Amino acid sequence: MINLNEVTKIYKNKKLLDNVSLTIDDGEVVGVIGKSPEISSLGKIIAGIMDFDKGTVKVDEIDVNENRREVISRVCLLPREFRVKGLTLHQIFERIGRKNSMSKKEIKAKEMDFFELLELKGFEDMKYEEVDEKVHTRFLISLVMLKEPNNVIFDRIESKLSEENMILLKELIREWSLDGKSIMLLSNDIKCFKGIADKIVFMENGRILENLEVLA
Repeated sequence: MINLNEVTKIYKNKKLLDNVSLTIDDGEVVGVIGKSPEISSLGKIIAGIMDFDKGTVKVDEIDVNENRREVISRVCLLPREFRVKGLTLHQIFERIGRKNSMSKKEIKAKEMDFFELLELKGFEDMKYEEVDEKVHTRFLISLVMLKEPNNVIFDRIESKLSEENMILLKELIREWSLDGKSIMLLSNDIKCFKGIADKIVFMENGRILENLEVLA
C-alpha cells in the first residue's frame, strides 16, 4: 500500500509536486498521467530516493522519513539507475536471489523461466553495461519477478519496451495485482493504462486535477 498526504516537492523554485494526496491500495493498479519531471519525482519520492519538502509518504504503513531503508526494500522503481560494472546478468540475478535467501537450485530455475519469458536468453553471460537499454529494462523486470516486492512503480516504461513486451508486462501486472501488490504506472500517454488501470490520476503543474475510476 502506498499513501501520500499533502506532499510538496520544490526544485529550482518550482513546485514539481504541489500538495499531492494519493492512495494506492493493495492489489490496485493506478495510472498517473502528467509531464515527465512531475511524475518522475513522484515515483522517486515514493521509492525513497528523492527528498520532499512537505507532507508524509508511507509505504505499507512505514513512513519514508522514519525508515527510508525499509521503504526502499519494499518498493521497486523501474527503470532506474542500476550501477554495476563487470558483472554479467547471470551474476547479478544470482546475487539478488542469494540476498533474498534463495537456494542455488531455486535461483537457477527462476533464471531459466524468467529469461525465457522476457527474451533474455543469450544475454546471460554478457555484462550489464554491454547490453542495450531495452535489454536492461527486461532484465530489471526479471529482478522484480525474483524479489517479489509489495509495491512496484513503472516510470514511462512503455518507451523502453517493444509492443510485444508491453503486452507481456500488462499480463504480469494483472497477476501481481491479483497477488495483492500495489502498482503505479507513470506516463505521458494515457494509452499505456488501457486494460490494466483501476484508476487514472491526471496531474498538471504538480497538482492532481482528477481521479477517474475505470469501469471494468
